Amino acid sequence: MITNITLENFKCFRHVSINPKRLTVLIGPNGTGKSSVLQALLLLKYRKVGINSFGERKENSLLSDKVSTVPNFAQDPLNHVIDIDVNGPDDPAIEQIIALQKLRFVPSARGLVRGSYVLGDDYEEHVSLERGLGAQEEQLVTNLVYRRQHEEQLSALLKRVTGTGLRTEMAPHHLVEVKSLAKSGAVNIVGEGFGANALVQLLSQLINAAKGATVLIEEPEIHLHPKAQADLAEVMAETAKAEDKQIIM
Repeated sequence: MITNITLENFKCFRHVSINPKRLTVLIGPNGTGKSSVLQALLLLKYRKVGINSFGERKENSLLSDKVSTVPNFAQDPLNHVIDIDVNGPDDPAIEQIIALQKLRFVPSARGLVRGSYVLGDDYEEHVSLERGLGAQEEQLVTNLVYRRQHEEQLSALLKRVTGTGLRTEMAPHHLVEVKSLAKSGAVNIVGEGFGANALVQLLSQLINAAKGATVLIEEPEIHLHPKAQADLAEVMAETAKAEDKQIIM
């Protein structure tokens, strides 16, 4: 797990130090820096890493077999590089870099906004934020089609929180529709209440995250009735404990 986050002169913080646990909730008024803590970790995840090994600078030289680099830095025109000093391939610093690569992020702007999506070529575990929300939605729907076990698990968790399950259905021209399974029957999720819709990406990221990964979530309670918020908290706590995952929200 990530056990300490210390920020110096970052956005609204002159200095702050946080010691996250298995389940960490940041609470406060608007503009007090809750999202900034998550953004600081994402900043590290999406920066190029330079390894200073034995006095010689080598870009990712010790990580080629452990960590894949992010190929596109469109959001960073200066192409900043973070330099990390290591003392060989077994240095604990490398494990910290790997932990950052395993980060998952669930933004507050989430939900399926189209009635159907084009089926992609294959399952893809992670879609970079640089590709935009539309690409993330399309890949999420594609993943549900290719991994039916994932779809079933997602549907079961969604039903625990909102009372409605979920399934994907193929449509002509390689399109996929996501249906919400209410008591009254199946309906396109875009026509359903937005509470369940906003949970699809959150629960999917939580399920997909690797063992030992940290999942960052903005506004997990968005669009949810207080009872559903409590049920979601229970689901997240159970998942974090059972699957050795950390949640910071």
